[in-house]
Formats: sequence, structure tokens, C-alpha cells
Amino acid sequence: MDTIWRLLPRLYYSMRKYLFARVRECGMEKGQPRILDYVYVNDGCIQREIRDEFSLDASSISNLLAILEKDGTLRRKRNPLSSREVNVYITDKGREIQKRLEVVYDELEQITFQGFSPEEKEQCIHYLFRLTKNMMSYRKDESQ
Repeated sequence: MDTIWRLLPRLYYSMRKYLFARVRECGMEKGQPRILDYVYVNDGCIQREIRDEFSLDASSISNLLAILEKDGTLRRKRNPLSSREVNVYITDKGREIQKRLEVVYDELEQITFQGFSPEEKEQCIHYLFRLTKNMMSYRKDESQ
């Protein structure tokens, strides 16, 4: 019998395999597109917010941001109101790459939801959101 702990990894790895091939065509590597997407939506966010969003340690986020900054897709700037905070901004180059990535994301979504009605798709996304929220809540409780 299929269970969530069998199906979700299978779905994740299938999507990941598709994405990695397409993401490389855009000049990006593993982990970079989701950071770029987050900053695209939250331009000027604080580096700590990115760390919290992806549950990564500070050094991993710092390394990813350094690579993206070196590539010219993002830029970091020390917050003038709080010297301990670093704001992250998307560059014009980053916006261009993000536009290309959004085409890839749309294709992936079309493949994934092939044969689903709009209502089924919406319901599926709603359930996945709830599942994610439950696990994120549990993980926060465990770390305290």
C-alpha cells in the first residue's frame, strides 16, 4: 500500500530531476533557484528571513548568497538601521533569470497536474500546504 512517506519522496525526486536539468539551462545550480525566487518575491528581505524560510544554517545561506552575488543575480547590503542585519536584493540579471525559471516552473506544474481539474489542483495544493504547515510546526516544537 502506498503511504505519504513513500509517495512524497517519489514525487519530490521526480520533480527535482526534471528541475535540475532545466535549471542548469538557466545557468543556476542546486539550491539557487529557490533562493532567487524567495528574494524576487521578498526583495530587500533580511538574510536571516531566508535562513528561516528554508531551515538552513547561517553558513549555508551565506555561501549560497555569496555565489549568487558573485554571479550578479543578487546583491547584499548592510542594513543602515541595524548593522547586524544584511538586506538582500535581486538585480536586473536576477530578474531575467527568474523570468526564465518561471517558464520552467509553469511547465513542471503542467506536467505534475496533467489530468487534474482546476478544482482538484487547488485542493491538492491546499492539502500540501496543510501537510507542510503541520510538519513545520512539529519541527519547531522539536527544536525548542
